[in-house]
Formats: sequence, C-alpha cells, structure tokens
Amino acid sequence: ELIMAVRMAQQPDAPLAAGDHCRWCAAKSICPLVNGAVERAKRENIKAVNVDRLTEALASIELLEGWIKDAREMAVTLLEAGVEVPGWKMVPKRATRQWRDQDVAYTALTSLGVPFDDVWEPQELLSPAKMEKVLKKLKLALPADLVVSVSSGTTMASEDDPRPAVGISSDRMRAALTKLG
Repeated sequence: ELIMAVRMAQQPDAPLAAGDHCRWCAAKSICPLVNGAVERAKRENIKAVNVDRLTEALASIELLEGWIKDAREMAVTLLEAGVEVPGWKMVPKRATRQWRDQDVAYTALTSLGVPFDDVWEPQELLSPAKMEKVLKKLKLALPADLVVSVSSGTTMASEDDPRPAVGISSDRMRAALTKLG
C-alpha cells in the first residue's frame, strides 16, 4: 500500500489534498491547489497564462490584504469584548524568559564563579538566553529559580490550537467594547 502511494505521489498528475496542514508546507507558494489555475497553466504551457486575469488578481492584493487585516482585528476586538467567535479563541503569546530579580540573579551567577564581564552587557545583565550560553561554556546550569517566562500579551488562534484560551481582563474588555462603539 505504501509503495503504491509513493508511486502515485511521484506521478505528474498525483492527487493533492489541501487542508489545515498546508500552512506549514514549504511548497504552498507553488501548490496547484493553493494557486489554482495560474500554476496549472504555467506548468502546462507558460504562454497559456491569462496575463490580464493575473493583472486583475495582483491589483486586488492590496484590497484583500486590507480586508483580511480588518477581519482579523474585528475578531480580536470581539473576542476581547467577551463575544464568542465560533472556531476562534484568544491564547497567550509565546513567553520570553526574564530575570525574576536582576540583583538576585547577578549575585547568584557571580557566586557560581561567572566573571563580571560575562554577566553584564553594557548597562545591563545579560538575558537568560545569553547567560545560558555563557554558563554552558563553564559547564554550569542556569538556576531555574532565577528565571520566569512572561507572555507579552494575547493573540487569536483557531479553536484547535493546543494552547488554553485565556480570560480577558475587565480593562481590556472595556477597551474592546469602547472600540466597538
């Protein structure tokens, strides 16, 4: 079955399947299912491309991108106002690591024997990620109690995203309701 599937996939007219997985596909910019008739025509005969239709499509890009941006903003505003948007939710953005307390981190790191010049950038303590590289050279581990991961806010994601939905603060809800008018 697998051998037959591989042989079928290698054919020029192999069946394609579009879906949610396409957003991670490196070939989406050249996929006939994503690009439709223009790509199929280009593959078969470049002269068969209807340049006028392509020009119309290109002229619509700015309008469509604006529409997409506005639709996304409206959905975020509704979700932040507590309105359910089927299939969508607000989730925390990717968290970045920060020092819980820079002074405590500095004291702990220097007590591990890390030289001053390896701890400080001009005017500030190295970030946890940079410090981890310094400690790795010294064959030391970054003490976990010195670092905390902090999200910079929320972002909209589809309902099937594995991250848990977040509650919206009353301040953000009021701001979203004000924005809605």
